[in-house]
Amino acid sequence: MTNNSNSRIGIDKNFLCSSMLCNQNKIDDTIYKRSYLITIKYEKLNNTKSTGFQIYNQMESMYTIFYLKIVSAINPLKKHKGNEVASILIGADVEATKINKGKFYNPEIPHFHIVLVVTQEEYDRNINNIDEMENRIKNGLESIDKINEKNISLKCNAHLKKFDINITDSSFDKMFSYAYKAYEQSFGLDIDFPFPGVFPYQLDVDRDRKLKGNGGYDNIQFKKMMENRDRIMSLLKFHDCNIASLLESVSLNKLDLN
Repeated sequence: MTNNSNSRIGIDKNFLCSSMLCNQNKIDDTIYKRSYLITIKYEKLNNTKSTGFQIYNQMESMYTIFYLKIVSAINPLKKHKGNEVASILIGADVEATKINKGKFYNPEIPHFHIVLVVTQEEYDRNINNIDEMENRIKNGLESIDKINEKNISLKCNAHLKKFDINITDSSFDKMFSYAYKAYEQSFGLDIDFPFPGVFPYQLDVDRDRKLKGNGGYDNIQFKKMMENRDRIMSLLKFHDCNIASLLESVSLNKLDLN
């Protein structure tokens, strides 16, 4: 991988992390206890040869569906808006990327990795029923058995793993990078592969573009989110794109994005 490739991937990580967290009101090391790595795999598909590519070609809608299912599961009574509930990074994956031999040209088991950070407010609201919240997320994701109007039947299996900083060699940076490792490898190989999705950031950007047509900086809430993103991005750059180092630093200085 060239230096330019490494630089580009560093920039992407910085952008993805700052975009993912810019809707959080509080950024410090409590993020660890509110974070999950979710893996979604699709199996026993009725369209055999091209199903993997069909799923990846529907990436934008799949990302959005995942996000909406997760937000609805965390906040079933809809007491808060989606951007007040969670921050989510979603990356598509293929087999064997873990050993740096991704099967990009013939994916057999389409799957996705999701980094989920529940907002402090929502986590506190669910604190006495965390197991129930996790089951709702799992069940919601596993209920996805169609892709839009396409006649593609899916069998989905979702696995949630809560981040635990006390596990040996545990790292939020590793978990974050794991979610988009397929994109990272494909970029190094000059293979076209879906860019990770970041929510609610990209929904807010799309909505603002449609409503305003000029980037939306007259929208106070949107402008604040962009300011938060740029602030986090600057801090990440200062910490050499090391998320854990950033969280340790802001925990001491209490980075409040209200």
